[in-house]
Amino acid sequence: MRNGNRGVPWALVAGMVALSNGLLAEDMPMLCPQPQEARLLPEAGPLDLSAGMALKVPKAPKRPVQLAGERLQAELERRGNRQQAAAAPATICIGGVEDYTTGELKGLAPEDMVAAAAELPAEGYLLTASAPGVVIVGRDVRGTVYGVETLIQLARQAAPIPAVAIRDYPDLAWRMTYCAGGNHLDERLKSIVRHCVSYKLNMIVFENPDFYRLEDPEVKERLRAVFTYCEEMGIEPIPELQSFGWSQYILPLDPLCVEAIPFKDRHFQFGDNGIAQPYYKPGPDLTILNAGLDRADGNRLADWQQDDTGVTIFSEPSEKGGRCLKIQRQTPGVSRISQRVTCAPNTGYEVQVDLKTEAGQGFAAYFEVYGVPSLEHGREFVPYPQVTTTTGWERRSLRFRSGPATELVVYLRIQDGTGTAWFDNLTIKTARELPLVNVVETPDQPISVTNLDKSATYKPGADYSVEPGELRYPFTETAEPWRITRREGGAIGPQEEVLVSYEWAEPGDITYCPSEPRTQAIMRKAIAETLATFRPRLIHLGHDEPRVMNRDTRCRKRGMAAHELYVEDTVRMHQYVKQADPNCRVMMWADAFRVNAAGAVKVAWFSDEKCTLEDAVRNLPRDIIMCPWRYTETDADLLYRDLASLAAAGFDVTGSPWYDFGNAQTWGRATARLRSESDKCLAIFLTTWDDRWEALPLTSDLMWALTKPEIGGRGQELGEALKARYARFETFVP
Repeated sequence: MRNGNRGVPWALVAGMVALSNGLLAEDMPMLCPQPQEARLLPEAGPLDLSAGMALKVPKAPKRPVQLAGERLQAELERRGNRQQAAAAPATICIGGVEDYTTGELKGLAPEDMVAAAAELPAEGYLLTASAPGVVIVGRDVRGTVYGVETLIQLARQAAPIPAVAIRDYPDLAWRMTYCAGGNHLDERLKSIVRHCVSYKLNMIVFENPDFYRLEDPEVKERLRAVFTYCEEMGIEPIPELQSFGWSQYILPLDPLCVEAIPFKDRHFQFGDNGIAQPYYKPGPDLTILNAGLDRADGNRLADWQQDDTGVTIFSEPSEKGGRCLKIQRQTPGVSRISQRVTCAPNTGYEVQVDLKTEAGQGFAAYFEVYGVPSLEHGREFVPYPQVTTTTGWERRSLRFRSGPATELVVYLRIQDGTGTAWFDNLTIKTARELPLVNVVETPDQPISVTNLDKSATYKPGADYSVEPGELRYPFTETAEPWRITRREGGAIGPQEEVLVSYEWAEPGDITYCPSEPRTQAIMRKAIAETLATFRPRLIHLGHDEPRVMNRDTRCRKRGMAAHELYVEDTVRMHQYVKQADPNCRVMMWADAFRVNAAGAVKVAWFSDEKCTLEDAVRNLPRDIIMCPWRYTETDADLLYRDLASLAAAGFDVTGSPWYDFGNAQTWGRATARLRSESDKCLAIFLTTWDDRWEALPLTSDLMWALTKPEIGGRGQELGEALKARYARFETFVP
């Protein structure tokens, strides 16, 4: 409870206002975000807006205030009933401190109210509503807009509006969210921005490919329209140039920028046509017990490891004959079955399975194969691309090489969301290996051909010729292959078996090579053009999920550790920003710098290399804003560690939830804890991957008023309680 010189005593607990004036708490409408201080006015009558309003604003208001007034007017027109109204229209005065002090609204608000508003933190406001009208005094433009948004919420929830006084301001100066797209000013984007303003957010980070295409005048104008709309609504737009671990916008521009993977001494044989093909010797199918998924004791499938039998795992008759596996989740989570299978090392295999899906919220069904001890190139597992939509029965396949593995573990699963997946008829067969697809040939990593014992290295142009194939993102198995043809009169004999070494992009590869000059040129150009076009004070560079690093020759020949390559690239991007605009600050996702319980950092996902956080960030500029994220954890100590370790290293930080309500509230706890100790925690930064905005109301509450009492509990119980509390507040639904 706040009191003394800070304002009116009050408390807001689980959506109820505790009042000392004999009024019922339920008389106070529920607002989101919760105001810092609210008081019902028993001495004043309620506000009846059914007869409309007489709106008083400055003649030339700032554009955000003008648009807020228009939204208020439209809302009241939708809800008004002029024919039955007996009262005169309510007078509503909307303005900032200057408007009431020296401007056109002077004298329309009590002097002490204007003076009190002038003492509020930035973006704060005062609001009084009673018969016969409303006065809103904003500390500044955004504060005025937020006062109007509060009045709109009051009008939506109560008719008439109880007499109330509100003193309000944000605990966090930065209240931001992420938005995929934002390269077209369409109804989706307008709706998202309107919802963000309604919940008093003031920043949106936009990620889209057009930041890499600003040389196109049409692209530039579309993005300018988006940025202008946001600014006019009171939102600060922030460009995100997604990069490094997610390079899906860079690789289409130049696929040679991909972090390639070496293929050493691959066995080929020249055919009668003189063209080399992968050597293939058929082998037996792998033995899978109950591969048809027909045998079951009730819902427990024979020979498969499984949890939640009869809860999310079921056996049922199959439309394809016999029985099949059905995985069904009615709440978000993970359900799967698995089986361990013996395999031969250094062999190509193909997994095939029939799959049908019925997608729910955040749904993902797929299958994957783990290698014991690992698959080729040290890879722990290979997944089939996630199926996220409703589909009929389809035969789906996944090819891979076993590498050193002598056993495989096969998983059939649903990940995270809700929905149903049916699996049937699993097979694992030896497979012809891919031809020379997706070859990444540069001066640093040419194709090499030797004889089988490697005693002779054949010469291109004399012994063989290379016909380039296709290299295009996204990289696929069906790309036009490269061809190696033996030359008549050369040293390679007819039908000779050879070893071919080269580097290539596997299907699904999406990480860029930080050592490739082409990568650096694309990033430098995009950063410079983005900053010159929009002049933002912040730019986000992505840099999350660095799956693979230091695996192709361009990086390995430099003799650097993975974390050194990652930091060098980050420093280079920071330099590009400062060269273009010294006043612009860099933001980046910080999952590469997560510290485990032992104090170690693992920068690259698929790497055994670890180092200390001190070593990892030693050369990073400390004006970079680090943005840790975790999306399911409800351990406040873990999230606090993510924030506090980087803050202690000298960085400003934000904390990022997604759609999980319990996780979002836990980020609020961790953020409040760090802010009580340090000024390094700037914001809660809501992410909305896959257009999942359901946690927006809750997260806006946390951004606005960190110190409010909260709903207790952990895990699913906490999540369900929070969902029930915020169910009344609408959010963007795609």
